[in-house]
Amino acid sequence: MLMNIFTTTKTCFNTMNPLFKLPTHTELAVCLLREELKMSRFFTDLYNLGLENHSPHQLDLAPIIFACLGLQGSDAMFERYVELLAHHTEVVHLTNESLAKEALAFCTALVVFKNSG
Repeated sequence: MLMNIFTTTKTCFNTMNPLFKLPTHTELAVCLLREELKMSRFFTDLYNLGLENHSPHQLDLAPIIFACLGLQGSDAMFERYVELLAHHTEVVHLTNESLAKEALAFCTALVVFKNSG
């Protein structure tokens, strides 16, 4: 019985033929950008209702997203990130399709900016 557990465990962690696919760095970045857009939209809507926009509960996913995409944390890159976040937050609708579309467009714009500089 003990040998069977080790054999099963070895099969589950076989790197040549894994049982599930881990996301690539780009897929992870798009997923994080989706969450960033949802949070930004939520806190923007609260601000529009007259509530404080600087909450300690608002996460900053930019450093993780930058790491996933291999971006440098320069001032120019961060300024562009904030501009893109504001733009995509305005146009996103909180549907899965809209979030996916805007997150992918956001990611693409960041990569294009990285490659242009």
